[in-house]
This record gives sequence, structure tokens and C-alpha cells, in this order.
Amino acid sequence: SLILYFLAILAIPMGIVTWQFATLFEMQAQETLENTKNNILVQAKKNLHLLLEKAHHLCEYNNDIFKLQTIDIENPNEYPRICEFLKSGVINTPGVKNVGVVSLKNRRFFMAFQDHQGNLVVKETKQVGNQIWSRFWRDRVLAQQKTSFTPWKKDNFNVITRPWYIRALQSKSESDYEVAWTQPYIFKESKEVGITAAKAVNLPGKGLKKPFAIVFVDISLKGLTSQLQKLRLQGGTILLASPEGKVLASSQKKFYSFIHSHGGKLPFIYKMHLPFLSKILWEKKILPFLKHPPLLSGIPTLSYHMDNREYLCSFDKLYLPIDLSTGLTPNHKLNTSFYLMIFTSPDTLLASYYASMRTNYILTFCIALAALFISLYLWKKITGPLCDLVKAFQKLELGNLNAEVQNEKTYEEIHSLTESFNKMVHSLREKGIMEKLISKSAKENIRQQVHEKKEYASSQRKTLTLLFSDIRGFTPFSEEHPPEEVVDILNKYLNIQAKIIEENGGDIDKFIGDEVMAIFNTNEGLEKALHSALKIIRKIEELNALEGQKESIHVGIGIHMGEVVAGYMGSEGRADYTVIGDTVNYAARLCSSAGGGEIWVSQEVKDAMEGSFAFEFLGEIAFKGKKTLQRVYRLLDQKEIR
Repeated sequence: SLILYFLAILAIPMGIVTWQFATLFEMQAQETLENTKNNILVQAKKNLHLLLEKAHHLCEYNNDIFKLQTIDIENPNEYPRICEFLKSGVINTPGVKNVGVVSLKNRRFFMAFQDHQGNLVVKETKQVGNQIWSRFWRDRVLAQQKTSFTPWKKDNFNVITRPWYIRALQSKSESDYEVAWTQPYIFKESKEVGITAAKAVNLPGKGLKKPFAIVFVDISLKGLTSQLQKLRLQGGTILLASPEGKVLASSQKKFYSFIHSHGGKLPFIYKMHLPFLSKILWEKKILPFLKHPPLLSGIPTLSYHMDNREYLCSFDKLYLPIDLSTGLTPNHKLNTSFYLMIFTSPDTLLASYYASMRTNYILTFCIALAALFISLYLWKKITGPLCDLVKAFQKLELGNLNAEVQNEKTYEEIHSLTESFNKMVHSLREKGIMEKLISKSAKENIRQQVHEKKEYASSQRKTLTLLFSDIRGFTPFSEEHPPEEVVDILNKYLNIQAKIIEENGGDIDKFIGDEVMAIFNTNEGLEKALHSALKIIRKIEELNALEGQKESIHVGIGIHMGEVVAGYMGSEGRADYTVIGDTVNYAARLCSSAGGGEIWVSQEVKDAMEGSFAFEFLGEIAFKGKKTLQRVYRLLDQKEIR
């Protein structure tokens, strides 16, 4: 249930993030669509303009050359030079089919072109035909050229019937001839459909009446089409069409063969049998859209459906010096606007984008998955052991000396860290065990010598209270019971005595068999020692009653106070911190002489605590190590006082 609750909470931000990603993806798709259309149209305009401008400038450039060399064009010695010049015009201008010049004086004709195999050929013709022709014949040729030139009619290469020849002589301004453009027609030599730019060259100082030559540049519609095909629009078509809908160039490969098979006539868009266009659609939607586009920034785009599929039509205007409707070449300042159109499907246009996005998402998912596995691996190898180590430290902080870390195979640094921690725990465990074997006074002395950086502290004289407690009747008990049971019973009685002594501020100096040696060194140490002794006697009696043993165990206690020497006793390799002196020996003698359940104290103890405790005089007794008799007293319990 907790997991389901967590997933339910997590689903909300995940849904928001997914929605944001979907919105961002859609925005990026629209932006990519707009950028793709814009880039295609801009590049198409650039390619077409560049080709036409090169042809235009080539005519102007040739015009300047022949103006400076008026005599040379009629000099046979200059013919090879003229041929090389024309050849360079074809080579240096991709898309240009033919470059030529015809002399109107000596009727010489030069033309550089590419044949069907793509080889560069320069043709020179001495006779270009009769130049004397009537206005009637000229008008007749112009009328024929409104549709197309008919190359299958034999004309013996009479240049005066060529469209570029006629256009060049007609294109006059106030001071000079202008570059004229023809309608599409079929070239005589290559049988290709194209348009021609031509310019008449007049003699210097003769005005417009005496042109001596015509230069021309042929551009094949195949060349225009190749400029559009370079853009490689997948799943769509780029068209260059006139305002009335005649197609001048297309990115479709079959377009050029379609024109050639129809005698060079330009087809209407809706007659090209395109899958995304019909005549009704062109007349009802596309044409009104071209004439009255929406007033929006950017490229005008129309969305429509055909055969249950969405299509987009985007267009931009391209101004060309060609008029396909009237058959006349307008002034270059009044160029005709053509439509550069893109027909495409959004899904097709964005197919590569979607594919790349899917690839990116898959790659991102794989990277995230790899990062997850790496994180899990690092967790197992680094973070996991470190967390276990932190938990072990927390257990150790609470006093659990069994807190160890499993030293699994991991990085060397983590392995060393866990190994060091386990060693530290072992040391602390040993220290804890050893602390139980060392008295508090020894511990305090160890701290002092560590602080003073000494190996052994020097011996000191102190005034202390000594308490000895010995179990009576334990020898017969040990003879009648197994050793294990004897040790358990002994530890139980010793533990009771040690606990009472420690509760009253005493310090267990050592255990000597079944005897306890304790030290009280505070100002109230004597009083606490007496209280401890009384409490030990009562506790032993209670334990005897509880155990119900046949032979009761009793203790005898001796207490004496006086000056002792405290310090380390032993060799350099092994020493114990203890107290020695006559006070210690006398307290031990009092304990040995006391009976079971009795507490014997010295005269010094009785004098110091008289009035606070009740004592019974036992007499003057001789003790080993004492030259004189010693007055000894028995400490009475409250029950005995009553």
C-alpha cells in the first residue's frame, strides 16, 4: 500500500513533466517545420537568382568585351580566342547550356555548348541565313513563339528565326540595348527546353541603329530543375510557376521529360497529375491563397487535406525578367513575379526530425538506464558499505560492542575502512573485558599517567578505608559440589558484594579467591564502608533464605582506616596497581578473625564513627604483625540494637 501511495504521488509530477515534454516536442516540431520550409525557399530563391543573374551578367560582360574589340570579331585571326572565351562561359557557369555570339556584319556565328554526352563543343558557322526579312515574317515568328518554337520544322539553321535573335533586337532603351529573355522553347542543337538571355551590341557612337553583334546565353529548364533538386526535399515538391499556374521548373525528376514530350510547352500545375493537387483544389484553394495570402509574418502557408491526408502549401515570390503570358519580354525594371512553391506533408517533412528525436529519446533512456545500473553498482560497492558502516557506528555509540561490518569484496579504500572499524570494535571489546579486571583506582591512575605521558606513576601515600570480606564455610561446600557449580555460586556471592560496594562509592581492588578487597577513598568513605558492610550481611542472609541450601554461606568482614602506599607492584613486564601497608594487613587480619555474619572494626574506625553507628567491644586481641594488643569492636546492625 505504501508503494502504491508513493506511485500515486509520483504520478502527478511525472504527468506534468510528460505534458511539458510533449508540449515542448510539439513546439520544436512546428519550429523545425517552419525553419525547414523557410530554408528551402530561401535556398531555392538563392540558387535560381544566382543562375539567372550569372546569365544576365555574362551577356553584359560579353557585351563589354565586344565593344572594346569591335574589329576583332570580324577578324578571322581572333576566332580561336572568341571560341575559348565562349567555352569558359559554359564551364564557369553551372546550369548554362550554351553561350554564343553572332556577327550581324559578316554573318559569322560562334556557339559553345554541351552535347548529349556532356562534351563541350564550339561551333562556328560562316553563313547564318538571309538577314533581309520582312515585318510580316517577324510577326509570324513571334506569334508562333507564344506557344513554343517548333524544332521539327527544317529551317536550315536560319538564325533570324531564333527567339533570342528576335528578342535581342526588340529590347531597346533610350541609349542602349538591354538584356532580353525569351519564352521557353526547344534548343536546336541539344533538343532541350530552355530560355535564353540575349543582348544586341551596338557600334560605339552609332546609336541603336547599327548593332553589329548579338550575344546570348541559353539556360535549360533542366538546369533550373537541377537547382531545385539540389535541395533534396524528401516527400515533397518544389515548383517555380507563373501567376497563371504554368510550371517553369520543378524538383520532380519526371518534370523535364514531361515538358520535352509535350513539345516544350509549359504545363499547368493541376495537369501534372501530382498526388497532392487537383484542378478543383487549385482553383478553389491554392490560387486564391496565392493571390490573397494572410497578413502574417514569415512564409505564407496553407494547410489542406486531400485523400484523407494533410498537406502544406508554402510560397514565396521570385521576380524574373520573363513573361509567359504575353510572349513579350518586359523591361528589366518591371520583372514578372513568379511563385516559388513547396507542396509537402508535415509527417513526411518531419520524418527525419521524428526519427532523430526518437533516437535521442532512446539514447537518453539508455543513458539513464546505464546511469541507474552504475548507481546501483556504486551503491553496492561504495554507498551500501558506507551506510552499513554508519549504522555500525550508531550501534557502537549506544554501547553495542558486537557491532561489526561484513567485510565484503568492494573497493580497497572501503575494505580498509571496514577492516579498521572491525579492529577498533575488537579492541574496544577487549578493553571492556579488561576494564572489568581493573579497579577504578587503577583506571584513574592510568588516565593520569596517560595525561602526564609517563610509563608508570610514582607511588603515593594516602589515607584510605580498607574493607575485606571473606566467605565462611565455603571450603566444605566446594568439596561437596562440582567445580562448575562452585564457581557459579562463588561468582554469585562475589557479584552481590561487589555491586553493593560500588553503589556506595567503593572500589574493588582485587578478588583473592573467595575474599574481596575494597577501598573507600572519599571524605565519606568510612561511613560508606560501614553501610556497605551492613548491607552485604543482610543481602547474604536473604540469598541464603532464598536458595534454601542445607549449608548456609556467610561472610566475615573486617574494616580499618589509615595510611597506605598506593602504586604499581610487580615487574617491568607485568604489574598491578594496588595498596600496601600496615593498614591493609590489619584490615585483612580483622576479616580473618571475624565470624560468619560479623563485621569487625578497629579502634580508629570506632572512634571516627561513634555516635553514628553502634559498636560492641570485643576485647583486646593480639594480631600477627602487631606488637601490642589491639582493641577490636563489632559493628552492630539495627536489629541487634533493638
